Amino acid sequence: TFQAEDEIAGIGAALGAAFGGALGVTTTSGPGVALKSETIGLAVSLELPLLIVDIQRGGPSTGLPTKTEQADLLQAMYGRNGEAPVPVVA
Repeated sequence: TFQAEDEIAGIGAALGAAFGGALGVTTTSGPGVALKSETIGLAVSLELPLLIVDIQRGGPSTGLPTKTEQADLLQAMYGRNGEAPVPVVA
């Protein structure tokens, strides 16, 4: 376990772990899942096991429960390029 310097490095390390035979896991707390979308598509095309945990914040900007929305869920469901289907548990 380690803390990467940014979202893209985190998913890159997790994908590298999956390529090496381990279960790759990375987390985010909101819009960072958009930064991970390109590597998610790569994991799908390479057919590597990769777990992305998106802990949704309470609000869109400050993290406080200021507004109810489902942007994180929609990003998780549809936020990839092309044919990259993934299972989503919400």
